[in-house]
Amino acid sequence: LPQEIFAIEELELSLSLTLEYSALTQHAGQRYQQALSYFQESLILRTMHVGKHSLDVASLHFNMGVVYDDLEQYDQAISRYHESLRIRLDQKAKAEAALENISELEDSVMLT
Repeated sequence: LPQEIFAIEELELSLSLTLEYSALTQHAGQRYQQALSYFQESLILRTMHVGKHSLDVASLHFNMGVVYDDLEQYDQAISRYHESLRIRLDQKAKAEAALENISELEDSVMLT
């Protein structure tokens, strides 16, 4: 059973990437509604497997913002850009806190 779950997870992550690339292709062809649909499906799968706070999810939000921008739906675009930025800043703060903890640990080791 665990191998089956792992296989399904890998399959869904691969599908998420395929949907993302399809969305980028649709966007390049100015088929914006289809691009949004693919991005949304990719976002659902990616969020399920890597969490809503991952940088991959932030990237999908940003790309959706670009599509909304092209559609001149600026409120939706700003909302997606904002979510992308929020996730990225959150990740940056976590990384900085981790580095600070490592530095404090190194300092305490040096003192002993």
